[in-house]
Amino acid sequence: VTGVQTCALPISSVGAEYDGTMNVWNWRKSTVIATTPISARVGSVDARADGTFVTSGYRHLKFWSVCQPSGCSSGAAHIESRSAMLGVERESLFVGAVGGVSRADARNVYGLSSHGLLCLFNEEHTIARYVNVKPGGSDGRAFALDACAGCVAVGCSDGIVRLFAPTTLKYIATLPKPAACGRQNVSHVDQELSLSYDAADAVFPDAVCVSLSKDGKFLTAIYSDHSLYVWDIQNTQSIGKFRSSLAHAGSVWDVEMIPDGATKLPPGTFATASADSTVRFWNLDQRSKDVPVRKQEERNAYSRETVSIVYCGVDATFARWKAADPDDGEVQQQGAAVASPEQVEIRCLRISPDTA
Repeated sequence: VTGVQTCALPISSVGAEYDGTMNVWNWRKSTVIATTPISARVGSVDARADGTFVTSGYRHLKFWSVCQPSGCSSGAAHIESRSAMLGVERESLFVGAVGGVSRADARNVYGLSSHGLLCLFNEEHTIARYVNVKPGGSDGRAFALDACAGCVAVGCSDGIVRLFAPTTLKYIATLPKPAACGRQNVSHVDQELSLSYDAADAVFPDAVCVSLSKDGKFLTAIYSDHSLYVWDIQNTQSIGKFRSSLAHAGSVWDVEMIPDGATKLPPGTFATASADSTVRFWNLDQRSKDVPVRKQEERNAYSRETVSIVYCGVDATFARWKAADPDDGEVQQQGAAVASPEQVEIRCLRISPDTA
C-alpha cells in the first residue's frame, strides 16, 4: 500500500498474486475510487507527486493514472495504464520502482532489478540511464529501493546499501555494514569489519528494506535478520550509525524472567529462546542518569535493550538469517532454505531459581 505525500490525494493498494486487483482509495472516506485487474506478480507500488502510481514486479514495470469522469458524465472513475519499455530488461524481476522527488527529477522514475541494475525511466517511460549497483558477487541480489531529493538508495545482499545521485546515477557512497550474523554479542562496534568488503569468514544479513528521510539526512534500513539501523548520511564521506536495534532472526518460542539479584544481570532482565538458534537476554529499563557510566552494566553495541546473546549450535552459513532469493518466484518467505544438521531451534527455556 502506498499513498501520495499530499494528504488530499488518494492511496493505492495492490493485492497478492492470486488477488489480481489494484485499488485506488479515497482514504478520507474509506471508499474505493477505482479498481482494475492486474495479472502480473507485483512486488511494490509507489505514489508519485503528480497523483499517478507506478508498480513493479516480474517482467513488469507499469505506470497508472486515475481518470475521473467528465463533468457531464455520471460514470465511475477508471484506471489507465502504460507499460514501461524495458528493452533488454524485459525478462527481469523489478524489486522496486520509485518516482523522483525534486522538481527537476519529478518526471523520472527509478526501477531496480533483482540482479542489480538501477534504471532511470524518463517521461516517455523508456530507460534513459542505468548503472550496475554491484549487489555483492555473482550470487548477489538487490532487494530494496528508495529516493529523496539528494540521493537514490539501494539495498542489496550481504548488508550492502549504496547511494547514487538522482538524474545522473553517479555513485555517491556505500554505507557501513550492520553487525555480522555471528558477531552481534559485542559491546563495541568493530569499525574495521563494518567497513570491510573482503571479510570472507563473516556472514552479513541482507538489506531487504531502505527508507530515506524527507530531508535526506537519515536512511533507515531493515535487514534479513530482523535488525533495524538508522544511518546518518548527512556527510557521505563519514556515514555513521545513528540508532540500531536487534531482534531474533526467527520465531520466538519461549520467554523466561531472570530472578532479580541472583545474577550480575540488571533487575528486570528476561530471556527469549528462538528458532534462530540463539538465547537472548533483554532489559527494557532506561539506564539511570544518577549512576556513573563506568558503574553501569555494559549493553550491546547494536541494541540498547540487548544485554547478551548466546549462540547455540548455529549453522555456520546462517542460511535462515538470510533473505530468500527474489528470483525464486513462489518462495518468498525468509528462511525458506532447508535447515542443516547443525541448525538448532531453541523451543523451551527455563531458569533455575538460584540461576546455577
